[in-house]
Amino acid sequence: MANARWTEDDLSAHKARMERGERKSLDSYVPGGKPSKYHNVKVIVDGEKFDSKKEAQHWAELKLREKIGDISNLRRQVPYDLRCPIDWNSTGQAVVATYIADFVFVDAKGLTHVQDCKGGKATKTQAYMLKKRWLAIQSNIDIEEV
Repeated sequence: MANARWTEDDLSAHKARMERGERKSLDSYVPGGKPSKYHNVKVIVDGEKFDSKKEAQHWAELKLREKIGDISNLRRQVPYDLRCPIDWNSTGQAVVATYIADFVFVDAKGLTHVQDCKGGKATKTQAYMLKKRWLAIQSNIDIEEV
């Protein structure tokens, strides 16, 4: 992102959006740089960076649900350590990897939801599928894909 460069077209489009009053557009992406492997467009909304328009839109929906009291304790980018035993004769564990949840919140029934925004089949990498299964076995947490 530090290498992002605005072209004349980017600047003209930005000025036009500002003149129309579109200050919180989901299309306010950071221009330049290498295209994403999964064709997602990184966006900045209210000063927060999101990996895709879908993720930013879902965050906006969750924020509204929290505002009306439907959910609570809404958080983004929540890390979960994935552990394994140090050896078979010990109760000690080592952190082997970390899964970072896109969203975590508590519903009205008191149940915690862990969500991950996925664009399609291609975004479900082997590493993601392994971490998803590991978290389910280790902590009995099922990741909800949105």
